[in-house]
Amino acid sequence: MGFFVSDHPVRSVEDYLTDRVKMRLYLRLQVAEMVLQVYQGQGGGARDYLMFRLDRISADMALLNFVGDSQPPSPCGVAMFASVGALSLADKLHTGRQPYGRLGGEGIY
Repeated sequence: MGFFVSDHPVRSVEDYLTDRVKMRLYLRLQVAEMVLQVYQGQGGGARDYLMFRLDRISADMALLNFVGDSQPPSPCGVAMFASVGALSLADKLHTGRQPYGRLGGEGIY
């Protein structure tokens, strides 16, 4: 579990701004839901295997300028930040009329 622990705080795009560093361009991409589907096999014999659902994906990017006292603004870098609200394993692939609970006699359809 220690692999997922971070010692460093993640800085947002706005944290890079100072009196001398100004934002020239700001882009934000937000996706409500994205599905990632993994197939098993190759070619015509490939079949659906796993489906992952990513929720609340957000990505920010800013182009930054350095502003000197008597100089025109000059590009000084890019700040980026991305986040995923949730990652879940979806089971939308097995949706036939197969009975559940075969050991208990009656199946639920």
